Amino acid sequence: PSYKQAEFMNSNLDAAATYEMLMSHYPDSVQALQSVGGIADPVWQLVRYRLWDEAKAAAYFAQAKARFKGSLEVQAQIQFAYGSFLMKNNLKDKALEAFKQSLAIAPNVRLYYKALTDYADTLRDADQLDEAEKIYSKVIADFADNPQALAPACYGMAELKFQQNNYAAARDLFNKVLTDFAWYEPGKKGKVRLAAIEEKSGNFELAEK
Repeated sequence: PSYKQAEFMNSNLDAAATYEMLMSHYPDSVQALQSVGGIADPVWQLVRYRLWDEAKAAAYFAQAKARFKGSLEVQAQIQFAYGSFLMKNNLKDKALEAFKQSLAIAPNVRLYYKALTDYADTLRDADQLDEAEKIYSKVIADFADNPQALAPACYGMAELKFQQNNYAAARDLFNKVLTDFAWYEPGKKGKVRLAAIEEKSGNFELAEK
């Protein structure tokens, strides 16, 4: 029914507006740091259920940036949210461009580790390994006391080193993830990578363990 669609649209737009408010008025709060996903997801829901198309979503993000023309920090966060929205729609090339534009608007913009790790993963998938390494390193440095941030960043860095054929560094990082972050489910794939590393290194007995 149309009234249900209107309720759904309004609830998602209200959620996005709440995160815009948090970014603007409470920039140091954890909730504000989580605003990238908090804005990207409601807009994606509207596109997912065909209440909006991609062009309408792009216009929303452009208008949101215009609402905060006095704050480069907020504009950069909204631009990064647009990149996350594009990632949810599997538009990786456009997403990478949006992420880069965000950091061009405000190079020192404060972003939550999840947003940064997603960006680094996207760069790595696009074989932009030097740029990906910079972002993983930033997460590891900026969130050194947060295991929830370190686990995916270290695992991503391990995969990056594996792609670079830097097997010594990759081995150390995969072992670190498996040892220090045993609870991190994606990190368990590191066992397969470690076996591949030992096989490539001629250590066939270790590879079979």
